[in-house]
Amino acid sequence: RQTELNDHMKLAEDLIKNIENSIKTSTKAEYLLKHGDLLEISRDLQTQNDGTVDYSVSNDFTQSHISPPYVSEVLVIKNYLQLKQQNGFIYSEPLKMNNQTFKLRIGTNGDSSTSGTHLTLYVVVYSDNKNQKASKYDYRIKMINQQENSTHKDYIIEDFGGLLKNGVPTAADGYLVNDQLIFKYTVRPSTYFELYNMVKDQNERLQREVEKLCNENVELKCENKQRKLDQDKLLNINEQLQLDNEELRKRINDYETKIKLIEDEKIGTSESLCVVENETNSNDEVKANPPYGTKRSAPGQTRSGRSVKAKKS
Repeated sequence: RQTELNDHMKLAEDLIKNIENSIKTSTKAEYLLKHGDLLEISRDLQTQNDGTVDYSVSNDFTQSHISPPYVSEVLVIKNYLQLKQQNGFIYSEPLKMNNQTFKLRIGTNGDSSTSGTHLTLYVVVYSDNKNQKASKYDYRIKMINQQENSTHKDYIIEDFGGLLKNGVPTAADGYLVNDQLIFKYTVRPSTYFELYNMVKDQNERLQREVEKLCNENVELKCENKQRKLDQDKLLNINEQLQLDNEELRKRINDYETKIKLIEDEKIGTSESLCVVENETNSNDEVKANPPYGTKRSAPGQTRSGRSVKAKKS
């Protein structure tokens, strides 16, 4: 049962890592596109293990003190003497385990009553889930001896119960070399049962997140569908506006053509009137000023010089 449980937890942890990696490296839209595959894998894993793993936990297992292996991280402190003068804190790279993050916090110049003579070390725990249940962890911190063939072994710190019983290793013992300190800290759940509960809670949380993302995906699909309908409607309106615009342009062209014809007619009429007026003026001038050599007739005479008597009416 323990082997089956370990296999199940390994598969679940791999799935959790894949989902977390997808969340970190993908945009929300990209994640929504592939969340279905992740959800299907999660359901297959749950269905597969439901048929092969007995989830009933015996009292022997809950009371067992068998612990899983440690997960380790190394912190290298360079320029220690300079950092010591700054009297600050240094944090290690995060160590992630079961939705929780661990960091080693070191005060380079001690703290409170130990200031100037000791280092202070803390293991800080961060949880991504506000509803995370209380969990028990074992931890161990080692200060690494950097000298080869040294008679001093790595200095192991198992708890933080005040000052160390054996005193603080000195630089001469090989722990401070080239102004550099090296720490290794390890963390693990207290028991396999504790680890099982952690993985189970995390798996349930991830399933809730996947379901939430599925619901959001459905909502996005509905929004996209409505947006497409609105877009089609706008396209139809745009096409109708283009047709109306073409019709209006055609009417404007017709009006411009008619206006041009009317203006041309006005110009032609004006020119005709000018010609008639010029001819009339010419005739009047001819009557008023006959050509040279033409004899004007006196009143009562014809052009031949004969007089004509007016007849009485």
